[in-house]
Amino acid sequence: MTSSIEITPFFERTSNTVQYVVSCLKTNACAVIDPVMDWKEDERKTATITPDALCLFIRDRGYRLEWILETHVHADHVSAAHYIQKKLGGQIAIGEKVKDIQKTAGFTTGDEVDHFDVYFKERDTFSIGDISVIVMETPGHTPACISYYIEDQMIFVGDTIFMPDQGTARCDFPSGSVHDMWSSIQKILSLPSHVKVYTCHDYQPGGREPSWESTVAIQREKNIHVKEGTEKESFVEIRTARDKTLSAPKMMKVAVPANLAPRTFHSQN
Repeated sequence: MTSSIEITPFFERTSNTVQYVVSCLKTNACAVIDPVMDWKEDERKTATITPDALCLFIRDRGYRLEWILETHVHADHVSAAHYIQKKLGGQIAIGEKVKDIQKTAGFTTGDEVDHFDVYFKERDTFSIGDISVIVMETPGHTPACISYYIEDQMIFVGDTIFMPDQGTARCDFPSGSVHDMWSSIQKILSLPSHVKVYTCHDYQPGGREPSWESTVAIQREKNIHVKEGTEKESFVEIRTARDKTLSAPKMMKVAVPANLAPRTFHSQN
């Protein structure tokens, strides 16, 4: 099946986010993972150059958009999921524990607006054309983070593992947990060695070119935070110390409310 799967990354430099189009070449079905809406800070409003490029690619290839997949509620950019859905259709999906975050933050769905179409939980399965996907809950960065494991060949890990020279994602957001992050990463690293690992962000340490693809084997061997031989206590100490040095994302006050209640946000912008 791997030869029938096409992975096309789109790197958004402002937020250092890697967006993906996952395509089934047998059926022309596709999914978009973690799409980004541009933000004009001087005007305090969104723009659509980045998602329009995704839409153009999908249309030019003759693909049929079935899914728009979020790995978590992003704090560094406004999601373009609802904008793309209006253009191309598809169902918007996210981890079901986002409901807990919405409730805690005061964004209740109730009898008002259901902001997502599908809420995934651990071991849920779905398909992109003929491509089989398994959902893995991978909390730590947020309690609602999920990863998408495809055909025993690749996994889209959101904000868990970064490229080996970057390590791992921060765990200091509300309800984030360095202990949950450790467990989630061990779940990912227990997958077969050949499985490709696709990250959600790349911050290019040392000024190198953007990069987003590795393997479980490479992560086990080289990841600066969790390579083989690392004990949980050491990881907790390293990750906690690192988090204390990090500033809040510049877009956080805009992005989090927008991404918790996206239908409301996009109806007003």
